[in-house]
Amino acid sequence: MKDELSDVVPCSSLAVDSILRVGTAGAIWGLCIGPYDARKMGLSGIPRAYFVAKSVGKFSFQCGLVAGVFTVTRCGIQRYRRRDDWVSIIATCFPVLELIFKLKKLRSKWPGRGSCGWGSCCCRDKKPDACTWDGLPSFCLQCCR
Repeated sequence: MKDELSDVVPCSSLAVDSILRVGTAGAIWGLCIGPYDARKMGLSGIPRAYFVAKSVGKFSFQCGLVAGVFTVTRCGIQRYRRRDDWVSIIATCFPVLELIFKLKKLRSKWPGRGSCGWGSCCCRDKKPDACTWDGLPSFCLQCCR
């Protein structure tokens, strides 16, 4: 008799595994897209390194969070229904999509996250390099409308 991995291993272990795998993929994506975005913003030196590190952390956290919620929800639905089929996957997508939309709505309500976006510099007339606080780049806390 061949056991499925999801039947033998607890849901929490599967979630940790998926968080680590997909979070690592998110970190790699952040490492690829971070320098590109930093170059588009005109950052160089320490502010650029700070921006790339922040990008790696952000993408890693977001990807890991979605993967963990998806895995735990799918595992729970499979164990509740005692079936591993496409209905479990479809039923899992709804809570994950709801989480993503709630996070986007929450992110848009943060101060300074209106029309100016995530990488807007607080110094309107200066280059982004000049906008620093203790040697690290400082970004908008108030919207730049």
